[in-house]
Amino acid sequence: MRVIVACMVLLSLSLALLVSAEEVSPLTAAVMKFEHEYYEMLNANQSTTTPLEQGKGMTTAYNYATATKLFWLSATAYCTDNPSLTSWTCTSCKLFGSFHVTAVMDDTTNQGFVGYFTGLPSTPIPGSIIGANEPFVVVSFRGTVPSKIADWIEDLSFSTQTPFSAKYPNVKIHDGFWKAYLDMKPKMMTGLDTAFSMSGARAIILTGHSLGAAMAELAALDLKLNEYQSKYYATYTQGTPRPGDANFASLYNSVIGASFREIHHADVVPHLPTMSMGFIHGPTEVWFNSEFSSYKVCSGTNGEDPTCADSLKLPVSIEDHTHYRNVSVSGVCTSTQVDFHLPEPKQVTHFDGMERMESQPTKKAPVHKIILSEDN
Repeated sequence: MRVIVACMVLLSLSLALLVSAEEVSPLTAAVMKFEHEYYEMLNANQSTTTPLEQGKGMTTAYNYATATKLFWLSATAYCTDNPSLTSWTCTSCKLFGSFHVTAVMDDTTNQGFVGYFTGLPSTPIPGSIIGANEPFVVVSFRGTVPSKIADWIEDLSFSTQTPFSAKYPNVKIHDGFWKAYLDMKPKMMTGLDTAFSMSGARAIILTGHSLGAAMAELAALDLKLNEYQSKYYATYTQGTPRPGDANFASLYNSVIGASFREIHHADVVPHLPTMSMGFIHGPTEVWFNSEFSSYKVCSGTNGEDPTCADSLKLPVSIEDHTHYRNVSVSGVCTSTQVDFHLPEPKQVTHFDGMERMESQPTKKAPVHKIILSEDN
């Protein structure tokens, strides 16, 4: 452990001049460089498989239209104006469409909401009996406050706990993420009971961005194991930090029907907490290029696919973390009325020029705002 810390400190000194003021601190950049080298070392020592292979394969049948529809729910979790959220009149609310809110979770630090709706462009759980036109219950968690992201990254701890120890004593998860979720759980459960009763839904979708994405994954596993065992589960998230260790990733992979983690190019947050400290992602990663014009659906068995975001040598962009689909995730809810168009990216198998990112800052995508007609 001391060797790792010493290496990170030395690397921070060498990288101090390579990171712009708009990006992460030199220390965080040093951690990211060390992390990439650590990951390459792990893979080099494997004879036939990566060190992060999971048993059961997760679905890779990603549908961009369905994911985009659900993205508006992640963005709506940033609505701190409760009246506009509960009445479903915020900008991102209107972009999503008809939705019934059954609970708003707010402990002054974290926030989210519960509700239900009917119909998606495609089934959110490919390969299951759940159809696209069914009613769905949703839990959406808010991410980290944008102005504090750099500090939040710097202060991110590596402590873990084993909340499922009665049945799964070796499954470790991030202590801070778990505590944040537990603060939301009482109101979430009230909202879920109401939503299931009113909708008759068989499936629950959990969404979120940043910290909210980690809470979404933890909530999905907790609800499946301890609360609504008969329901079908899917998570659609953006910029998800690693919630737990390899045992968590394996268990999550075995009981959750579908999980799609979108990563915008060099977004730094999905690479934290680090693999060198024992944290691992489960599948399925969906990796977008900087301009959001193309994406790759990564391995369905390895959440740390070496051909996707982990291939970057220095993923240090906060800009990529705060912007998905070329919009500010936290700003869509209250956006002013300006022209807005979503990208329509193509699925590809290889991103030319993305694998060798060194010290160059990520190309910043244009920030778009939204215009809605008065009829909406």
